[in-house]
Amino acid sequence: MPASIERDVFPRLVGEGLYGFVADGYWLDIGTPDRYLQGSFDILEGRIATRVRAGEDGVLGGPVDGDVRGPAVIGAGATVGAGSVVERAVVLEGARVGKRCVLRDCIVAPGATVADGTVAAPGSILA
Repeated sequence: MPASIERDVFPRLVGEGLYGFVADGYWLDIGTPDRYLQGSFDILEGRIATRVRAGEDGVLGGPVDGDVRGPAVIGAGATVGAGSVVERAVVLEGARVGKRCVLRDCIVAPGATVADGTVAAPGSILA
């Protein structure tokens, strides 16, 4: 059964130990594809102090056959086929992107297979 943290859980915790904490550091709710991408790109562009380091082109991972334009993440074991363009996207571990695909502002789930010629709409999650 679906539940909402904001509507179901938090109200029940009020007066039962729920409290707030003011933090000085970076925080971002990554509950939507756009925000997940933004968090990933903030890391790659050095807006957040982490051990993660992208290449000079803004790409973390690779090598691939296609054209990957940063900021972008290519997970371990992921492949991008010849003639494909991956731009401002996250392709997670073991995903396979076919030939002649255009993936911009989207997320490819771990182990997913993207068929040849796929053009993903911005904000898409391909699984």
